[in-house]
Amino acid sequence: MNNSVKKMILDLKNLINQYITNDQDLSLQVMLSLVFIKILEVKGLTKDSQKIFNNQNSMQNLLNIFFSRICFLNETLGYFYNIMEIEGKISCEFIEEASKILNTVQTEDWKKEEIIAWSYEHYNHDSKNNSEVTSQFYTPDWIVEYLIENTFVKHYANNTNFDIETIKIIDPACGCGNFIIALYDSLKEAYLNRGYSSKKACQNIISKNLYGVDKDSKAAEITRKILKLKILEDGVREPIEPNIAIVFKQNSDIGLLEKLEVLGSLITKKDLTLIKDLRLEDKDLIKLIEILSLKYDIVLTNPPYIDSSDYDEQLKKYIDQDYKKFRKNLYACFIIKSYELLKNEGFVGMITPQTFMFISSYEKTRKFIIDNFNIDKLVHFDLGGVFEEALIDTAMFVLKKTSGEDFGEFIDLTSFKRKDSKKHALMEIWKKRNQEYISRYVYHVDKNRFLKVPRYPFIYWISDEILSIFEYKPLNKFADVRQGIATGDNKKFLRYFWEVKRDDISFNYNEDHKKWVPYAKGGPYNKWYGNLWWVIAFDEENYNLLNNMGNNLPNKKYYFKKGITYTMTTSKGSTFRYLPENFLFDCKGSSIFFKNDALIFRFLGILNNSLFSYLERFIAGSVDLEVGDLKKLPIPESIFKKSVETKNLEILSKLNITIKKQNTEIYPTEWHFNKDLIKNVSKFSEFVYTKNALDTYLLLSEGLIDILILKLYNLNVKNFQEIYSSEKVPWAFYPIVDKKDFNFLPSLVSLIKEDFLIEMALSSEDIKYIEKVLKDFYSEKMSIIQVQFNQNNKNNQRQHKKAYLNNIENMCEETSCNPISVFKEFHNDDKLSKELAILKIDYEIQHYLLNSSKGFIPMGFDKNNEEHFLYSLFKEEEISLIENLLHMNLREYIIKEYLENHEKLYKNVPLVWKIGLRNCCFFIHFHNLTEITKMNILEFLKNHKTFKNKKEVLTTISSKNFDINIEDGVLKNKKKFFKNL
Repeated sequence: MNNSVKKMILDLKNLINQYITNDQDLSLQVMLSLVFIKILEVKGLTKDSQKIFNNQNSMQNLLNIFFSRICFLNETLGYFYNIMEIEGKISCEFIEEASKILNTVQTEDWKKEEIIAWSYEHYNHDSKNNSEVTSQFYTPDWIVEYLIENTFVKHYANNTNFDIETIKIIDPACGCGNFIIALYDSLKEAYLNRGYSSKKACQNIISKNLYGVDKDSKAAEITRKILKLKILEDGVREPIEPNIAIVFKQNSDIGLLEKLEVLGSLITKKDLTLIKDLRLEDKDLIKLIEILSLKYDIVLTNPPYIDSSDYDEQLKKYIDQDYKKFRKNLYACFIIKSYELLKNEGFVGMITPQTFMFISSYEKTRKFIIDNFNIDKLVHFDLGGVFEEALIDTAMFVLKKTSGEDFGEFIDLTSFKRKDSKKHALMEIWKKRNQEYISRYVYHVDKNRFLKVPRYPFIYWISDEILSIFEYKPLNKFADVRQGIATGDNKKFLRYFWEVKRDDISFNYNEDHKKWVPYAKGGPYNKWYGNLWWVIAFDEENYNLLNNMGNNLPNKKYYFKKGITYTMTTSKGSTFRYLPENFLFDCKGSSIFFKNDALIFRFLGILNNSLFSYLERFIAGSVDLEVGDLKKLPIPESIFKKSVETKNLEILSKLNITIKKQNTEIYPTEWHFNKDLIKNVSKFSEFVYTKNALDTYLLLSEGLIDILILKLYNLNVKNFQEIYSSEKVPWAFYPIVDKKDFNFLPSLVSLIKEDFLIEMALSSEDIKYIEKVLKDFYSEKMSIIQVQFNQNNKNNQRQHKKAYLNNIENMCEETSCNPISVFKEFHNDDKLSKELAILKIDYEIQHYLLNSSKGFIPMGFDKNNEEHFLYSLFKEEEISLIENLLHMNLREYIIKEYLENHEKLYKNVPLVWKIGLRNCCFFIHFHNLTEITKMNILEFLKNHKTFKNKKEVLTTISSKNFDINIEDGVLKNKKKFFKNL
């Protein structure tokens, strides 16, 4: 719908409301009467002397002609009778103003009957309820044309084996008749080509070929009027009533009639038979039942898109009765209904959301399609590019009701993102038969291939080699994939570990039985190791509560075992991490356990590589990777054999865990926090250098793991293109500027701390060995990969916010270079150095608050005293270094930015709080909120010189209860503590 038509409709609506009426039904009649009269004039169906929109008639004559046109419309089309009842409200001035508005639209647009549907859709938009507005979309003419050409035109129009008079076509959700009106023109052409007269062709089309049903009585009535207008234009004057049935409100206590009113076209054949047996005499009802009882050669429709969550009670009841397996969205029910409406060998053409292609809720729908239809055509649009009024993930398809197994044509337009680019690409394939487009975007696929993959997703683009992976046994044959705890009340049972006292946390529950137990709970995108921030209350009292709420503590025999935990959902997919011993695990951090712990690291490599990320798109039934989905991951037997590949995979996975752990020990929000790393500012550069070198090795390791996994799955380099067309190409595969750049990378064994190697059961020999493997591979064996993928996949490198900061990776993104070359040039890591300075400040402030006799830090009261205080926290030479890293004065940073950064560091569950005024305040610590701290603050205030609002601050602090219950957690205590501030 172009913008001039939209504006015309809105202006016309405002004009009618101003001059005539605000009544929605009556104003709609007036608007449509003007539109129909204008179309009659443009199409030359009225004499020039009787035209009212050419400004050549006198004022009085203008009004007379208008009402004569209304009478004519009522005689030929019906519907406009109520306008005669408001004759006195319609003035010449109104007609003249309406004429100006109508004439703002070009004549070519008025020649299209679609303008009537556009007018209704936009005019009536505001009066619809939310579910109607979000479920009804005007079908663009190029979509209508494609579906008609690939159903009626392709299979019937030119096929002389069919008697054209017997062909029946229905739109069971016809709305304003987008498909039906276009079909009229295609049918007429087919009739004329067969030697029929224009009059006879039109009569047959209306009476024998075209059928429609809709619950929207006004929209269905418009379809009737447009068809009558079409035959009027074709010279047919005698009245012919179109086969367009309206599902009227049934004023009856008969349950079946109520069901018919609610379901409309979705009423089942069984119920139709029962309604027939009632022998009711209502003509409209009889016509509706007759139309829905016929069998059709073609079903063409754009059905309503209503999610089950938006069903009202009646609709939910009846859908559950007849379409329970397909109830997720109303459009899926229409797919099923189309099967019932079709003759054998008939065709259905639809445009719907693409959700039926992949999501688990539509598994039964996919199976129904595979079992009962052949997929003749499927155009996969993905997001946008079809409906002007809405951004929807869509697919358009033609299905044939047959038991045959012909190959279907699948067209992939998902990569086209710009306005109208999807339409243009389809035209290149469909109309122009552009071989370049066809070779790149068209697939010919046997639908039975989909049955080889769990949940039967319509993954038409997948290669035979990738598809063969699903012949391997699933993960659950080799490992126990278990759902974790759903507490039923996370606020009650869960805390970040820094919220509770360290002495109350268990690190060997079977021996110490302390209240708080480490807990894995999913978290943000983060591979290999990390996100271990929580504890759960697990003493006897809380154990008994948990055992009787939530999901009742499932899978207890796996508690405290080491394994693999994962994040179910992030914008980039699931990520897998090593789960140490002595942890419990959450339902959002469900976990995998093995009889042989050595397999943990091999499987961790499989799960964190690009191939699995690619497969996850098919395996996962929704945006979440559920336990049931993960169990279906195909696993090659080669993973269990001793080979160079499995040896390297195991060492690399352990190495990646080690690197992640060592590089995150600077954070107090990690269990393995090492305060010594941030004590000495002069050694920050040493840590930065080591971390960046290790992060370089981490990226190289991840790239090589991709290669190892492909070999273990018996895939090869030619399969890379398919995988990396949708997955991020490893930065390690990008060009190395100069092979000599390897010389700038320090030896791996010199970088890793011995404690971490021991923890991962790695020896120095293992590290030296794997370093050689990495350097040999990237210097000698990866040139083919670079040539094929580096330059073609830059659009796949968009980074998302992650839990782990890897600045080497960020620089790779900026430069499109290999990590090795980036490391060589990456001398000053200002971002990481600044973060270390921030961590240093945070540690020293917390340390002081927890260990000083005062328990508070005053800020904004006395600049000289505050600077003196800072020199007691930091050495003089440290302050200068810190300020250089911060690019600001230390005192200014603490006053303006410290608390904000502290909150981010502690995930909005901060330990340091601020009390007082904006510029005169006290820092206090959650773990040192005691009455002694309170008395010390009050004493400070009483002894301090007078300042503005001193009395208010004294009163406020005096009223606070500093004697809190630590185990209630930070947020609950903070809310109570600050409620009066």
